[in-house]
Amino acid sequence: MKRKDLSLLDGLIVLAALALVALAAMPTLLEWRTRSRVSGAQEDLLAIRTALEAYHADWNDLPPAGGEALPVARLTTPIPYLQEAPANPFADRRVGRKAKPFAFWVEDSGQVDLAEAPKWYVVSPGPDRRMDLARADLRPAAVEARRPDFVDRLYDPTNGTLSRGDLFVSNVDAYDPTNGVIHSWGPKQ
Repeated sequence: MKRKDLSLLDGLIVLAALALVALAAMPTLLEWRTRSRVSGAQEDLLAIRTALEAYHADWNDLPPAGGEALPVARLTTPIPYLQEAPANPFADRRVGRKAKPFAFWVEDSGQVDLAEAPKWYVVSPGPDRRMDLARADLRPAAVEARRPDFVDRLYDPTNGTLSRGDLFVSNVDAYDPTNGVIHSWGPKQ
């Protein structure tokens, strides 16, 4: 019985075929990673929304927005509205760069009615890792009316997983004039 060994050329062909299969699978694997980060950020935003609502129910106020960072210390101690500080999955973690937390803004409306919570906004950069929304973009009129200058800065996965835009949650209800529906912004519970 004659035995045929694999030649070097046969081995290279098999190796090239495996490399092509791995190369074809790479974009899908990277997209799964991005989708899981988006999902994690949306879950964190839901937890932050719940924590802010519980904080407001207990204290009839919101934690002070010190700068533009979410005041995590007020939400984790002494009463744990959040079990731990959420880590922003899209923060820039390169060496020498400080990771940006979720941005938090409270609308100062000068309201007297304490039964109604002040308008607040929590923003996370999207997969492009840039903060597209600024405090000036979060005018209640723009948010409530879904103006294009506001909506265009929100992350939309239908534009591609790595499209620009930010993830956003708020206690501001928005009116959609196309169908007359009022809904809250941010991930759905």
